[in-house]
Amino acid sequence: MPVPAYNRFRERIDALDALSEQDLSSVSFSEFSHEKFSSQAWPVQPGDFRVYNARGQIAIALIAEPNLPDFLADENNVAIVGSLTTENIGVEYILKNINANPYIRDLVLIGSDISGHYPGDALCRLMSDGLSDTLRIRKARGARPVLKNTTLPEVEHLQRQVTLHNYLGKGDSGEVLELFRGIKKKNPFSTGIIAKAVEPVMAHPARRLRLDPNGYFIIIPRPGGDILLHVEHYQNNGKLKNVIEGNDASSICSTIIDMGLVSQLDHAAYLGRELARAERAAQLSKPYVQDQAQGTVCS
Repeated sequence: MPVPAYNRFRERIDALDALSEQDLSSVSFSEFSHEKFSSQAWPVQPGDFRVYNARGQIAIALIAEPNLPDFLADENNVAIVGSLTTENIGVEYILKNINANPYIRDLVLIGSDISGHYPGDALCRLMSDGLSDTLRIRKARGARPVLKNTTLPEVEHLQRQVTLHNYLGKGDSGEVLELFRGIKKKNPFSTGIIAKAVEPVMAHPARRLRLDPNGYFIIIPRPGGDILLHVEHYQNNGKLKNVIEGNDASSICSTIIDMGLVSQLDHAAYLGRELARAERAAQLSKPYVQDQAQGTVCS
């Protein structure tokens, strides 16, 4: 499908999805004053970031930059620094963490925008133009700048709380530092908000183990050889059925699935975990003992 046609197709699908996503009845909002911030767990959204000073005024989004530039590392007014690589979920992560910290009043973009996704452009457009009724960032250039996990009240709160400083494409460290230090001191915002649509579920070990009727696997690492991983597939009566060899866990998993050798999701998850462990052991020439699957065998 040509790109323009695909984009129009995606816009239609997003518009249909948004009919239900505008319903805020399933979203819980909590609002608190900046004086109550210390009683809140923050950041609220896990991600690729580092917290410097939780009561700092400035959040920095790095785009195509692996680390905070050295000349900014000692600035004590920086609250949080994180990478931004996508025009949808990455933007949502930033929005949710900033909204939950009323001390953050400025958002700085540093680096160079990423072709195709244009996450920097998406964030700039969100601040200036907001969301459409279909939850699409207005005028954004990226392939799919749709915030399906964000509500309009959250966007409006972000726009009121922070000022955006777009330093994308500014490679002169002296210029960036001068602009950075020119950011005016501000008082904390009046409130912070946290919006939750999904509550986390605490993981628990498997309670029951149902044997896969397609059989079981023995994983044998071969450190130092031309082939790192040797995997034997047995029928449940103990008869060897297949042998798969390769140098990485991903390829072996893909081959096992293509051959139809697993029929249960828990078995596939177990194999992925164990093959990754075996690959790492082979790479480091470390001992490997295949773990027993979790749970009690049920008939």
